[in-house]
Amino acid sequence: MNQQSFIIIHGLGGSGPDHWQTWLAEELTRKNYHVQYPTFTNFDSPNKSVWLKELSAILRRIPEGNDLTVITHSLGCLLWLHYASTLNKPIANRVILVAPPS
Repeated sequence: MNQQSFIIIHGLGGSGPDHWQTWLAEELTRKNYHVQYPTFTNFDSPNKSVWLKELSAILRRIPEGNDLTVITHSLGCLLWLHYASTLNKPIANRVILVAPPS
């Protein structure tokens, strides 16, 4: 049976200890799901190419065959959309875009 994996992607400014994403990562980890909750470099002044490389490295840590859910917030939504648009294959089983910037 495949395990469920989650990647939680923060937006501009990161996600501190009181952010809902931090709470969600802790809850999913407590329930023994495979969770990646990275902090991207220079989160107050992001560089798209750097963040895309970091996201690619994070995705390589997902065990092959796992069902993947990606949960993004704010600028993280745009990061995910930029990343996914570069590939010609399915990446995740589910993607949740929370409060994308306008």
